[in-house]
Amino acid sequence: MEPMVSGSWRSDSQGPYNGRYPRHIWSVDFVHDKLRNGRSYKMLTVIDEYTREALCVTAKPRMGHADVLEALYPLFLKHGKPHYIRSDLLAARILL
Repeated sequence: MEPMVSGSWRSDSQGPYNGRYPRHIWSVDFVHDKLRNGRSYKMLTVIDEYTREALCVTAKPRMGHADVLEALYPLFLKHGKPHYIRSDLLAARILL
């Protein structure tokens, strides 16, 4: 495995390691947790990897693809579309 170098590209052609400028790469991830009363919820987080700005944190008891699109659409209008969106959601789905 190659060492991570800021702004370098992966040898497996899956895109860059780090963002080189704003809107270059956004990271999208889900965080699962439970409330004290036992009810579970999901949080969708979107982060610009260059600026490290949290662009969006959305929490709901259930979250499907329509909710993800509903969270991303205003970000695209406000900031423009990023060049890459990095997510481990597909990898997590494949592993399950």
